[in-house]
Amino acid sequence: MRAFLGAGVTAALLVGLVTPAHLAAAQDTLGFGINVIPDRTDQSDGALRGNQALWFAMSPGESITREFEIVSASDVEQDIEAEVLGLVIVNGEDQVDKSALSEVAPWVSFSPTPLVLPPRERAVLTMTVAAPLDAEGAFQAYARIRATATQIPTTQGDDETKAIIKGALAFDQRLWIGIGESGSLTTDFEIVDAVGLTVDEARTLQIEFANTGETPVAPRGTVELQSLDFTTLRVGPLDFGTATVLPGQSRYAQVILPEEVEPGPWKLLVIASQGNIKKTATFERDLTFPLELPSPTPLQAWQLALLALGVILGLCLLVFGWRTLKSGSSEILSETEEVTEVDPIPTPALGAPSKSPDSSQAEGFSSSVSAPPAVSEAADWAAQEADRIIRDLGLGEDPKR
Repeated sequence: MRAFLGAGVTAALLVGLVTPAHLAAAQDTLGFGINVIPDRTDQSDGALRGNQALWFAMSPGESITREFEIVSASDVEQDIEAEVLGLVIVNGEDQVDKSALSEVAPWVSFSPTPLVLPPRERAVLTMTVAAPLDAEGAFQAYARIRATATQIPTTQGDDETKAIIKGALAFDQRLWIGIGESGSLTTDFEIVDAVGLTVDEARTLQIEFANTGETPVAPRGTVELQSLDFTTLRVGPLDFGTATVLPGQSRYAQVILPEEVEPGPWKLLVIASQGNIKKTATFERDLTFPLELPSPTPLQAWQLALLALGVILGLCLLVFGWRTLKSGSSEILSETEEVTEVDPIPTPALGAPSKSPDSSQAEGFSSSVSAPPAVSEAADWAAQEADRIIRDLGLGEDPKR
């Protein structure tokens, strides 16, 4: 697959994984296309180099080479050069950082530099990535392929010669470099779910993939549908592909469904592969084709369920602890109240002594009870008031005297 970019009378035709990035004030005959050549010798599980994506999974000190086929769509000779620019994320979208080269730029080289591309001809540009011995981790950047006119053309007027400003056209290709010990950068993915959705007034099937490995993936495959109401109605297999799914992320592959797929219960068989890795999944879904996807995906639903369970358990523990504390305080209060009621205030009619054996036992029991500060203060105040009343009544002396 090729990607072409031109200006003026040269139409722009964009195919494959390459996107236009920068269009300067160029002469109207500049134009070129690029084709990332798959590495057919890649026999790894994920076959990361067996496609048009610029993915490099490598060990420290390892070197990997990829090739670009450059095709001229111009009548002038062009110089093709390349560089590696930084990648920044703005409002959730990847963009080229034009201010500086990427941190991985010293690891990447292009040959030949510059590549002279004759009019309407094609040539091969080689890209080599050499990982340093002390490098580790995953890096993202953009490889920019740029074309300029080899010579500045001129135009002859009636009385003067004018030079046309030399311009440039460029393609930006996303680049991913993962560096780790041999076998550590595994490639894997899961088929998470499949749901119906209306997109641009068309019924579609959205198949969600989650990258569970350490390298990018772009699964491709087929889906078959069988009606659960009319078991003889089968649709497919229908082909699909996904854009790049980075490690730890998930994306949807979109499949436009034929008219015979009506809203209702369906059984779905999804088969997807990335290199030599093949996965299958079966779902039974009531396809209603809303205008928007449900806000929580299945993975988010599990997270919400766990969060809700944690909140419920926390509330239960809080209520249990509060009731236990309240019950303990009530027991202390009831014991204190019982103690204070044991020691009655004597009256003159009864001629009760200031102390009795029962009251002595009650005082001993009262001293062993640990009451809250508020209860203790109330008990002390009650005792002081009782002593004052006894003194006022003259009952503090022994009546036998």
